[in-house]
Amino acid sequence: MIDMGVSDEVKLRCRKIREEYKDARRYTRQLKRDLESRVLPPLLEIRDSGGGFDEEQLELLEHWIDELDEFETRIMHFCGMILTQYNELLSDEYSGNTISGRNTLPSILEKLKQKLWIEKRGISDDSSLFSILLELREEVKSVEAQLVAAQAAYDRLTSPSSPDSVVVALENVRNLLYDITRDDSGPLFDKVEETHELLNAVETSLNKCARSIDGSSDSLISVLEKVMCSGISMEMIDGIIADWNSLARKHGISPYSLPNCHASLRDELDGNVEALNILPEAEN
Repeated sequence: MIDMGVSDEVKLRCRKIREEYKDARRYTRQLKRDLESRVLPPLLEIRDSGGGFDEEQLELLEHWIDELDEFETRIMHFCGMILTQYNELLSDEYSGNTISGRNTLPSILEKLKQKLWIEKRGISDDSSLFSILLELREEVKSVEAQLVAAQAAYDRLTSPSSPDSVVVALENVRNLLYDITRDDSGPLFDKVEETHELLNAVETSLNKCARSIDGSSDSLISVLEKVMCSGISMEMIDGIIADWNSLARKHGISPYSLPNCHASLRDELDGNVEALNILPEAEN
């Protein structure tokens, strides 16, 4: 009822102004989100819209960026080396025949293949490059434990020097059977011979079982060794993760945020934090 006497032209202009205002509000909120998404070390005093860095801050900023540039190069070289060494696991042929059918390591490698050092801001910690390296560490550690267990199982079956091995137990049983009778005929002899034949069958099965664990190109240990023979040791992975955590602690941030901190520092140094310059005008 209030706008009954208002012309259509005025109404149209009002609606247009209202939409422009809404667009401006959205733009301002986006600028604020861009500023809030920056990850900067607490020790670095954030410049205001009309200020800058003093000489000491600038020198510190340049040092941090150089340090993170070097670490970025190291990380990307490391990731490339992993993908090269584990190239077989990325093939369709091998990924269809993975250990325990979980396809975990190939899945981690596929995610690593897609990753960059610096990505869109706002990505979750679980999807970050650091998180994927942690997953890789746990999987390699798991495969190492599986290989140790498989070797222990093989030794428990076949080791002639271990008193607890199955092959030694079989030999002990045979010796006990030999002591039962010295006859070469009769019911007792026949029963002992029958038992020896059954032990022969057990020994045949034991040999097959041992070859399944270790003894052919598709044995359990061979499959595990294909994963482990990569040239990437746990010490190497642990060293990368330890240095990543150390840099994050140095800057007082989460290790998941280190790449974005690197990007924010670059923006600060280059004067590319556009939101800092535009926001005051956008809020007026």
